[in-house]
Amino acid sequence: MRAAVAAGRGVVTAQRLCALGIPGRVVAQWCRRGLLISVRRGVYTTRELWESWDEYVARPMARIRAADLTLRIPHVFSHDSAAIVQDVRLLRPQGSAVHITRKDVRGSRSRFGIEHHGAVMDPSRILRRRGSTSSTSPGPSPTWPANTVTGRAWSRQMERCTRG
Repeated sequence: MRAAVAAGRGVVTAQRLCALGIPGRVVAQWCRRGLLISVRRGVYTTRELWESWDEYVARPMARIRAADLTLRIPHVFSHDSAAIVQDVRLLRPQGSAVHITRKDVRGSRSRFGIEHHGAVMDPSRILRRRGSTSSTSPGPSPTWPANTVTGRAWSRQMERCTRG
């Protein structure tokens, strides 16, 4: 289990654990005993790793990786998530949802802890991370820095306007 978590850069899917011969009931038992921590539904890390990670960079990055492993739709990470992937220091990243941008979304919406934003992204404006092989499995690829900054600024302004 620890090797699988290490191979996944700190996170592992339930599907991967099952492929390694670890049944779901054992994974559930490890979670109840506190040996595994659920980063998001179906994605886990070890308690030791989770406790060693800071809440400002490492834990938000684990949530981004977990989302990347479970999303089956073409996406790029945007807004706060893109900033975290690009090592931009944020004031409160620990409270931020995972943000993605997709071309098939109109407006913005939140589902299962992920903020979905709509935009047509020029492929040249997406940073491809090492290990990226396709647009459907970028792992985790963020928007271009200029898009990241403007997306964050727009979101913050909208938050202020809707608070009244």
